[in-house]
Amino acid sequence: MARYIFIDNWVLGSLGEPSFQKALVRYIKDKGYVVALTTLSLTELYNPGWRGSNGTDRTARAVDFFSQVPSAVVDPTVVWEAEVGNNLDPVTELPVLLALESVDSRSRKEALLRLLRADDLYVSQGHDIRRWDENYKELKSGWLASVERIIADACASGNLVRNEQGRLVQLPAYKELFLSSLDFRHAPAERVSSMLNYRVGKRQQGRPVALSSVRLSSLLFWYLYVDIDPANRVRHQGSDIGDMFHLSLLPYCAVFTADKSMYRLLQRIREPVAPLQCQVFTAPRLREVLGV
Repeated sequence: MARYIFIDNWVLGSLGEPSFQKALVRYIKDKGYVVALTTLSLTELYNPGWRGSNGTDRTARAVDFFSQVPSAVVDPTVVWEAEVGNNLDPVTELPVLLALESVDSRSRKEALLRLLRADDLYVSQGHDIRRWDENYKELKSGWLASVERIIADACASGNLVRNEQGRLVQLPAYKELFLSSLDFRHAPAERVSSMLNYRVGKRQQGRPVALSSVRLSSLLFWYLYVDIDPANRVRHQGSDIGDMFHLSLLPYCAVFTADKSMYRLLQRIREPVAPLQCQVFTAPRLREVLGV
């Protein structure tokens, strides 16, 4: 599998510094990394008014950077579906919607621009940036309500418990029940029993359970909304789902860029049952590595 690096959109704000962009491009190429572009990160670059921008908008600048490095477009939900088909174990190859690592810089730039401008060529293949954008806006608008519903359902089923003060009880047994319920909500109902038996058998045999994208997304939910760190209270908002989608790709990445809040959140997941094998860079650390 390719060695992927995820470049969060906050990194793009520094591309106006020629020395930073040059160093980042050189680092990616020297390490042999492939940039994992997600359907979600592309919607954040989507500019419906691109025709009046004269090539000077944020999208054009980002595409100019991404055209210089190998890249591939992935959809986290497609990754989750692939893991469901693999009994919720990680897959050996990251599912890719559009592979751009083997094309030249000029062709890569044109492909990305056409994708971001909803060109008929890509729309006809099911890669419609306008639909991705609409779906994400809808998902964000209802996400916090979904969080409340998930927690309420877990309490009703006994996978979570509130104390007399209404606070969620932090007990290891409840944690695993809740995480498993989150994992299996991605699977068809008729497959849950067989998948559960597979995972229980794997644990009983002492076989290692590798961290999957699905399980990481469940862990992120747990630490964001259930077992909240009072020293790192992240303000809950609809865009949390975007962070969870992106961060769930960590098991398939060699390097990941994250802001300070998400970095601190990830440190809580560095536990024996789910070790992360990925370097996570905040802005200062990224600049240190790049030497700029």
